[in-house]
Amino acid sequence: MPGTRFPIKGFKEGLLIMLGEGGWKDVQADLIEQIEERMDFFRGAKIAIDVDERIVRAAEMGAMRGMLSERGINLFAVISKSSVTDAVAESLGLSTQ
Repeated sequence: MPGTRFPIKGFKEGLLIMLGEGGWKDVQADLIEQIEERMDFFRGAKIAIDVDERIVRAAEMGAMRGMLSERGINLFAVISKSSVTDAVAESLGLSTQ
């Protein structure tokens, strides 16, 4: 069964991927699946992820960044409405809003 498809928008710095609802592990797996299906498009890309109000812990965000890096993708920013997630992103050297 195919996972969730996430909207992707291009902007000056790279690509913005808007993650939807669901548990973090499911969302992460669906995103990686979507990326692997279009590796030629994503390889070498700089991406920002919009996690909305989701609270993402350091280990979860670090794992996501690692999975993307293994695929030649640079996670450079996280957009969030959660101050906890913003603080985690900044502690990992990622840009925030």
